[in-house]
Amino acid sequence: MRRRPAKFLSACCAATLAVSSLSMGASAERAGFNKPEDGVIYWANKFGGDKLDDWGFPSNYPGNIGIDGENNVYFYVENVLYKLDGYTGKTLAQGKMAGTVSYSTKGPVIADGKVFVALDGGKIQAFDAETLESLWIYTNKNGGGANCDIIYNDGAVYTGFWNGDEADADYVCVDVTTDDETATDEEHAARWTYTNKGGFYWTAPAFEDGIAVFGTEDGAKLGEKGSAALVAVDEKTGEVKDTTAMADDDGDIRSKIVYDNGRFFYTSSNGVVAISEKEDGSIIKRGSYLDLSEILAKKGYEGLNCTSTPIVCGNRVYVAMKGVGFNGFGGAGIAVLDLSVTEPADNIPAHGHLELAYYVETTGNCQADGIFMGVDDEGYNVIYYVENNAEGSIRVLRDKAGMTGPLKTVDEVETVYDANYKPVSTKKHQCLPAVFKFGDTYKQYCATSPQYDKESGIIYLRNDSCHIMAIGAKPNVDFYSDSLIHQGKNKTLVVKNGQKIGEINYEVAVDGGITGVTDGEDLVFSIDEFTTADEMLTVSHKFFPVADGTGSDVTSALASEDIALLVTETDDQYKRALADRGDVDGSGVVDVSDIAKVAAHIKGVKAIDKYSLNAADVNNDGDVNVTDIALQAAHIKGIKAIDTPK
Repeated sequence: MRRRPAKFLSACCAATLAVSSLSMGASAERAGFNKPEDGVIYWANKFGGDKLDDWGFPSNYPGNIGIDGENNVYFYVENVLYKLDGYTGKTLAQGKMAGTVSYSTKGPVIADGKVFVALDGGKIQAFDAETLESLWIYTNKNGGGANCDIIYNDGAVYTGFWNGDEADADYVCVDVTTDDETATDEEHAARWTYTNKGGFYWTAPAFEDGIAVFGTEDGAKLGEKGSAALVAVDEKTGEVKDTTAMADDDGDIRSKIVYDNGRFFYTSSNGVVAISEKEDGSIIKRGSYLDLSEILAKKGYEGLNCTSTPIVCGNRVYVAMKGVGFNGFGGAGIAVLDLSVTEPADNIPAHGHLELAYYVETTGNCQADGIFMGVDDEGYNVIYYVENNAEGSIRVLRDKAGMTGPLKTVDEVETVYDANYKPVSTKKHQCLPAVFKFGDTYKQYCATSPQYDKESGIIYLRNDSCHIMAIGAKPNVDFYSDSLIHQGKNKTLVVKNGQKIGEINYEVAVDGGITGVTDGEDLVFSIDEFTTADEMLTVSHKFFPVADGTGSDVTSALASEDIALLVTETDDQYKRALADRGDVDGSGVVDVSDIAKVAAHIKGVKAIDKYSLNAADVNNDGDVNVTDIALQAAHIKGIKAIDTPK
């Protein structure tokens, strides 16, 4: 059962319903947080980082993250696989892997009740997702480093291995079934393998109509010419159905392949964005493409390349470009492409024609996959990008069809140094705004792709600080009770003098990714027993995030709500305070005596006290006047019933 948002009940109400908490079900897809102060790190746990290499950097980074449908988080450190509760960060299980992963930029995939991890040496290991007990191990004949995502599709897992620029390595498909339920190291065989000179690096397949499509390395050393290819194979047999070659100076295909509306989108390392589709009997005939590196070089951005997975939404395509160097301000940015689909013409294929709409800088390289957060209320595609530089900030792009420039940029200042690393000048860059900035404890380079759970709104991230983090919007607390009245947009709780909070029927919904709690003891009330001196009740959830998106540590609970109080001393005051609109005397019906009381109040003959003001303000506009009398009269005559909420 999903645990977001949670709803808590008072002791009295819980006893009546025989439950202690309720799940309110799934919410609509979120669009994240809009500015740094609205985002928080719910929890951040450090794993590894305690072993240093000869350069003084950690040699045991945690791997990237995989998540399941219940927001459990899986990752590895060295040869240990971990499972955490995604809502709290608590470690739930550990398992021992049959090897390690050199660069730790990729993570496990969870499917079919199992966790699958690609390991160096051409291995894939399967674990029970609940216990992390090993189930089986596959070992490829050519071995190789595990530098590709492992992908699950239709009963099988897919991944590629790498042995260097010019050595053979395999792309493999392995069935996920377990033959020997008692074994922990069953030797597993591949369904099929595909061998390529240069192997596979950072690519991942797309699937369509029984076909798996993935990219290859070009088989040449850096700086030399080779030819990468897009490969289409039968999912079940591995039979090659089609290939399409890149040009010999396009570089490697190091992107995931994206399938959209009959087309395959991908990029190559030298900055080419391409579309392939079924055409003239082929499966992946190469169609439109853009050499972004060449186009952007003419705009002054020299030396760019690309390992980005395209994001395709409607007629827009988003591609992150890697700049020169790793320390920022090397020309890195996001290319926004327009995909014009027209009737076939001499120079425009039927499946679309790519054009650069605009380019906007980021301070650092965005080498991790962007996060498509959805379409906001104004129709903008919202995408978050994590920068691979020392700050590791999350930048936000909002874009929609027809735009020829970014919606918003911010000025970022680059310090220019001389050959002796002395600052000599500064230079301004117009960059995408940051939607989340990390403080000193958590900021670091990030080349691992974030994992995003749309239902809870949680972003899970591992960067080079060695922290596994859960990030999202500040949670909200909403207090509900049949003792609430609503004066305008303001909630007012009607209570009796001496009444205790536990004696009131209430529900509290905590709406936020971190909820995941099942106990009303996680609520804190500012008042236990009400007195006539009390004017405000604060309801808080005992949630203390570690930092917000401005990089500041958080020292107090952020999930709370203030509710105005109306404390009554007699039963008559209590009855009138909670009466329906129009029922000024609290008799249970709206009649002429109620009209008379409102009229006397308007004429200044006899003022209505604070306990009856809510009922007298029939239309809830904050004023008691002749309009309220008209509404009362229409209700009494049966012309139109009063339907204003209490």
